[in-house]
Amino acid sequence: MTGLRRADWRFLLPAPPEGRYRRLALLGGTDELCDGLNAVAEGIATGLDAVEDADVVVVMAGSDVPLDSVLDRLRPSAVLHLEVDRRRSGRRSLSPARLGRRLRRRGLTPTAWHWVIPHFEGARRHIPLDAAQ
Repeated sequence: MTGLRRADWRFLLPAPPEGRYRRLALLGGTDELCDGLNAVAEGIATGLDAVEDADVVVVMAGSDVPLDSVLDRLRPSAVLHLEVDRRRSGRRSLSPARLGRRLRRRGLTPTAWHWVIPHFEGARRHIPLDAAQ
């Protein structure tokens, strides 16, 4: 899968005011994915330290960075895109409802939930879970 194809979630992000984000922090992504994200942000950084200065923080499903560590460093105005693979050990309890409560306790406002079909590495569709029927 190409770097840009693995970044199809970029269309789910709110549009940045200047057309591109200033700085994107990528946790758990590949070098190929970093290269594919150049159209999304002026600067792309990896690692937990990059979160503090980022306009948008992307936590990929394969990231081993603890969620609380990300939330502790997240700027108040930043956008967070979080992939949760509930098949992974330690992630099974992160249902949308539980995760939503956890984020709201931190002062964050979840805006959308999507189910990725068939899985993150081969995503063909992002199904909205909170859309009105």
